[in-house]
Amino acid sequence: MRLRAPGAAALMALLLQGCFPFGDSIRKDAKAFLVSHPDGLHSLQVDGHAQGYAAAGDPGKPLVVLIHGSPGSWDAFASYLQDPDLTCCARVVAVDRPGFGASEPGLPLPSLQAQGDRIAAVLRAEGAGRPAVVLGHSLGGPVAARLCMDHPELVRGLVLVAPSIDPDLERTKWIQVPAQWGWVRALIPGPLDVCNQEILPLKGELRLMLPLWKGVRVPVRVLQGLDDDLVPPGNADFAERMLPPGLLTVTRIPGMNHFIPWSRPDLLKGALLELLALPPQAAPGAAGRP
Repeated sequence: MRLRAPGAAALMALLLQGCFPFGDSIRKDAKAFLVSHPDGLHSLQVDGHAQGYAAAGDPGKPLVVLIHGSPGSWDAFASYLQDPDLTCCARVVAVDRPGFGASEPGLPLPSLQAQGDRIAAVLRAEGAGRPAVVLGHSLGGPVAARLCMDHPELVRGLVLVAPSIDPDLERTKWIQVPAQWGWVRALIPGPLDVCNQEILPLKGELRLMLPLWKGVRVPVRVLQGLDDDLVPPGNADFAERMLPPGLLTVTRIPGMNHFIPWSRPDLLKGALLELLALPPQAAPGAAGRP
């Protein structure tokens, strides 16, 4: 198979399909946030690596951490950073996952454990020892779960939105294989290349997490669209198999696609506020690090 420049452009279009239907509104929200919060962007050094994030709200309030999917950056949640229902009662933080935004853009970090470790540094810096409610959308879902598994003392609740968590449901699309060829990667925008480089090994990363689910001891809320053609709705079924009913609530949304954070922000806000209202549970021991 030979791809010239037009072929590479078609490849990028296929990979991008469905990724940015709310791009204009996200950019508008991000611009408004930066105007109203000129000091809202932050960066940490974590073992020599840059970890970027945006934050709003009283630093003395309980912590909410939002983790975007792939590709993406903090601005995916710019509207939440400006939502008075959240910022009145929480310190709201939206991270740049490693490889995106201000977190070493263009450098993939496929390990979910390593991603969770870097984001854990943000929770420690912003939480002042208080555990956070952590939300992850799409690929941010397994990052949030892995963070909870490895750093249980930092997490008081999880909201997993259309999360890619079931290894048996991960499928490699044919277009992803040529997208990792060196010369093709050189033609693909950095965020899209990082997206491909972290999705390709995701199945194996999720398998490493299988024995760790039993160690999750915080309330979990799963939101899943039933018309999601990017992350199969069966991922919600996986959550039900792996987590006890006493901790888990699953909301399946008829007619909803993958983009719940922007189509149904009321559901995300409701889940976050519900978990914030619960008293933090005693942190269990770490589940383990295979």
